[in-house]
Parts: sequence; C-alpha cells; structure tokens
Amino acid sequence: MMIMNMKITAALLTTFFAVVAADEGSCKTIYEIVCDTDGLENFCGLIQSTNIEDKINKENDSLTVFAPTNNAISSISDVVMGDEDELRDILLFHIHDGALFMDNVDCDAGQNLLRMTSGRDSRTICDEFVPIWQKGGGNSDDNKPTILSKDIEACNGVFHIIDTVNSLFSNF
Repeated sequence: MMIMNMKITAALLTTFFAVVAADEGSCKTIYEIVCDTDGLENFCGLIQSTNIEDKINKENDSLTVFAPTNNAISSISDVVMGDEDELRDILLFHIHDGALFMDNVDCDAGQNLLRMTSGRDSRTICDEFVPIWQKGGGNSDDNKPTILSKDIEACNGVFHIIDTVNSLFSNF
C-alpha cells in the first residue's frame, strides 16, 4: 500500500511540475494579454502608435495597468488623436509602477491615491470597501471609470479593465 501511495504521489508531482513548466514557458506580459483580448484592440493600437509597448512588455517589471475598453478609447479619439504628447500622457496615466491587486487597494480617503507613470495621481473609489471606480482629476462624479474586470495577472504585473477615459487632462 505504501509503495502504491508513493507512486501516486510521484505521478502527481510529475504532473504538477509539468504543468508549472508549461505555464512558465507560456507566460505573457500585460502588453501581450491586452493585445490578445477582445474589446481592448483600440488600447493596444494606441500603445503601439505611441511607442510605449516597451513600458508594459518587460517581463521583469512589476506594473498595474488600467486598460480602457474600445468604447472608452473611441470616446476620446476625436479629441486627442492629433496630439501625440497628450495621447501618450493619457496612456501613461493608465500605468502604475508596482503590481496592485484590488484586494490590496486602500479605500480610505487620502490613502486611496495612486501615482501613475504620467506623474499624476489617480484615486480608487470604493463602495462598502470594495474598489469599484478608478478616477482621474478630470473625471466627473457622474462619469467615473468603472472597473469592469479586476486582477488579470501577467508575467509583469496585473491589469484591470475600465469603461471610461478622461481626455480633459488640462483640468488635472
């Protein structure tokens, strides 16, 4: 009986290590996952057009990205498409250095600010201590970006999908 248990344990360990090895070989970065996700094609295109893919494609980095949906990107496209600097600033406003899972977000006012790579702060707004919105200074209270999907893991951090982008960056 003991030999049988050892064989089963060995078989399970072999299977476990094979799965882990397969997962390690197929690890994708935030950039790769975003660009492979239906509904985020516009965000992927803007990342490519502003040459910031290197920022979110390094496996050794640790980042948090708030990835806007196609509809969110479409809502700002007419306003900023001709201004590459503003567009780049908007995209960098959606990236935070360090992986931040929503369970670790502080919901207390004053403690809920995130410094984004653009140098500006974003605020996490919670409902009953659950993060629901990620708001920039130019977003109105009536149109706060809702976090639609949370904690999508990648080799180089985590990303969350949001439904709104603010193009009024001059108001920050």
